[in-house]
Amino acid sequence: MSKKYANPPYDRSDLTAVVQSTISELQRMGIYVKKSNEIHEYLLQFPDIMEATKRISKASRQRFPGAQLSLEIYRDPEIEDEYLVLYIRFREYDEPIRKRLLQGIEDIEAAHEQYLVGKQGWLLVTTDFQPAEGVGWNEFQLARISFVGCAC
Repeated sequence: MSKKYANPPYDRSDLTAVVQSTISELQRMGIYVKKSNEIHEYLLQFPDIMEATKRISKASRQRFPGAQLSLEIYRDPEIEDEYLVLYIRFREYDEPIRKRLLQGIEDIEAAHEQYLVGKQGWLLVTTDFQPAEGVGWNEFQLARISFVGCAC
């Protein structure tokens, strides 16, 4: 997964505006950026995944327009490692939704894995099967959860 740069190859002050712009762009896509200050720090540390994060988030939003998408930091409790996770969540998970969700995640990963190869940072697209609620859930889409083909 991710390994911290001993000496980041970018000037931190130059990156701050770019990172903030990236976070704002994700939020405009309807991505809930949980603990945005932590995401900001992660992207400052691993700026090489900003473009991949935007591409993958956009593809995820297109594939799952009725889902709650939440960008979070995952910290592995067993080893010293952390990386970004884009959780895709729905209010409910019946069998057809689970199947389409898992297939959609596989499609998105397959279409975008080349953008993560050789990067210092990492982004995982997944679900934790937690119910979507609160911030980032599109109440308008409640009645009908739609799935579309991946135009990734």
